[in-house]
Amino acid sequence: MPRTYCSRRKVTLDSFLQVKGFANSELRGVRVRSSSSTVSRTNDAGKAPARPLDHALPADIEAGARAKLDFSCPSTFRYKTAWELLRGLLVLKLSSYQKFVDNSLKIMGVSQRILGQRLFGVAARCTFYGHFIAGEGEAEARRLVERHEKLGVATILSVTAEEDVGETVGSYDEPRYDHNANGYMQCMDLSLALSRRFRPVSQLKVTSFAKADVLARVTELLQENSLPYDNNSPLSVGNLAKGLDGQMLSIPGLNEAENKHLRLVLKRLNEIGQRAIKNNAQLLVDAEKTNINPGITLLCLALMLKFNKEFPVIWNTYQCYLKQTMNEVRNDLQWSEQQGICFGVKIVRGAYMDAERAYAAEHGLEDPVHPSFEATSDMYNAVIAFMLNHIHRNPGRCGLIVATHNEESVLRAVIRMEELELSPTSGEVIFGQILGLSDRITVALGQAGYLIYKSSPYGPVDDVLPYLARRALENRAILQNTHRERSLMVQEIKTRFSLR
Repeated sequence: MPRTYCSRRKVTLDSFLQVKGFANSELRGVRVRSSSSTVSRTNDAGKAPARPLDHALPADIEAGARAKLDFSCPSTFRYKTAWELLRGLLVLKLSSYQKFVDNSLKIMGVSQRILGQRLFGVAARCTFYGHFIAGEGEAEARRLVERHEKLGVATILSVTAEEDVGETVGSYDEPRYDHNANGYMQCMDLSLALSRRFRPVSQLKVTSFAKADVLARVTELLQENSLPYDNNSPLSVGNLAKGLDGQMLSIPGLNEAENKHLRLVLKRLNEIGQRAIKNNAQLLVDAEKTNINPGITLLCLALMLKFNKEFPVIWNTYQCYLKQTMNEVRNDLQWSEQQGICFGVKIVRGAYMDAERAYAAEHGLEDPVHPSFEATSDMYNAVIAFMLNHIHRNPGRCGLIVATHNEESVLRAVIRMEELELSPTSGEVIFGQILGLSDRITVALGQAGYLIYKSSPYGPVDDVLPYLARRALENRAILQNTHRERSLMVQEIKTRFSLR
């Protein structure tokens, strides 16, 4: 895809838009940067600063940044309708208030009781659901996918079901778990049917079809016995990989019901993995809190062992607010090389800091979280650089998703890709962001020819909004730093209506 420049000379942009098939009223002004600016340090993880923090890029990348992506072009929002802009301003402004986000589930419950289910659904679609959610039917999803693809952006339709430890004590609702697993495969098929330009990618939340309490018990057993993921015991990657084909040995320490459930989980995972192969899709296994995440990683590595023979189908997620993340990435990458399989990683800053600290304090454990946002960012940028260097040395064997709303991290990754001469379209390196956030970054990346995927929750209002409220609580820092996004939206509204 050719790169675009948001020149102040209208004729240059109009020529580009004609070549790309956009009407003159669409996207005029989306550009790759040709002049300098300061960059907002959007906080993906950790405590939000008291005020939004703007700062210049470090000197070592400033020169490159000046010639790269510009995230400050108001015309980024030219593709949105006036109603969408106004709705976006309202939603992002409300979401920037911490008290509103902290009480979002309560507000949702009170609103449902006052308005009734039908009126509440209408109000949700006009506000938060409409801004952050892809829709619930094929027609809505198709419109979103088609709009994104015109912008050079791919769509991940993500299922929102999930479970936390203690939510289903003593019960195993296998029909519900089967239903959720089938929902993933239906969503994968829909993504394949709708996308005309991009390889399908799906997010996989294991706790939607695996009992979180069992994953917590698996994690406890790994930690109590100081077991690496690859060992000679039944609690190992190898045994769980066999379990994908129905041959798992029972795991000592799990009771009969837990072993039975784990076998069913592996059966579901195998069916989902087979569907990914059939659809030529990639699966991003979401990370969770540290009390269950080692259990999820064990399952993910078992999936890799079976399905990552020729290219990265299964990708694990690593959260950089944790102090041990670099070591974990290095160890898992080394293991994949020893097994002769491909390795896929999604790198995020993470969103469970408060819960992790509270859990550690309650159980007398060392705080696993970096002490500051700066330390988290240093880890994030270091892991991205490490993976980019590895991809350069081992073409075709690894995949990386730079999942962030932070401008500096995006620019660092782009500049390093060019230094290493990594293709922006090979699929070895892609970028990821959430629907409704950082559109100025998303569109700039897409129009510049980089592979950028927009994670777009999909489903009915009743199912999706509680999920959205939980994500808002986990991502307060991002929501509190949308001031530049809102400012550009206001500029676009003024331009559109010739307001001064």
